[in-house]
Amino acid sequence: MKIIQVDNISLFNDFGDKNDVYVQGMLKQKGVGKDAQIQVVKTDTHKCARSVASFCQVWVLHITCPISTCSMTLELMDEDKFLGASLIYGAKHLPLDPFIQRAHRNHLYGDPQPGKLLHEVIFDSYPPGHPRESTGCWGKCCKRRQRGPKPATLSLEIEILTNEQAAKAPMQHNFVYAEPHSRMDWKFISVRPAEYAYNMIGPRIYGKIRRYCICSIIVFVLLIFLAIFYLIAQTFVAPFM
Repeated sequence: MKIIQVDNISLFNDFGDKNDVYVQGMLKQKGVGKDAQIQVVKTDTHKCARSVASFCQVWVLHITCPISTCSMTLELMDEDKFLGASLIYGAKHLPLDPFIQRAHRNHLYGDPQPGKLLHEVIFDSYPPGHPRESTGCWGKCCKRRQRGPKPATLSLEIEILTNEQAAKAPMQHNFVYAEPHSRMDWKFISVRPAEYAYNMIGPRIYGKIRRYCICSIIVFVLLIFLAIFYLIAQTFVAPFM
């Protein structure tokens, strides 16, 4: 499974309307006549991400067929070294049974595998405990659901291989197959320092600073005109009074 990127993030947990984003997945599979198995995986962290978080990372997941159920729970997380990681959106459930059962059936009958499948996961709910998740009009007796947040979209690619196919083209878990874009590294800071400063303070604070600067310039210009007017009055008008 390739975790490509997340677009249209609109919920932020950090100062400056940004998140330190990583994607966490919990694979739960249950083979026929076997106990359920759980595997937790996650990407690296896209620091200071605003609306887009890029990863270009591969998860190598081992699944034993035949299966009874198989699914992946995906979460968009905000990393925080002091307070601990927190959800950005509500988790999403991705059933993998149809893809795996089809690939297993094709393998048994000698048919070609489905190949790579591009898929989008839509995160459109607030995480549990979010202030906007719900509101009460009379305490706990009445709760009115609020409109959901602007959805974020996780783009990923699913490819199911047999052991023989995987052995011919081995790939390491958490392998980065392409350079993630829009990362705030030292190269980005040295090339685009103004954009880095804008990303650090955020658009709302940037707008306030901009309005403050504009108002300050206007006041300064008015004071200069008043000073000039006062000097002219003292120079040319006062001697004749």
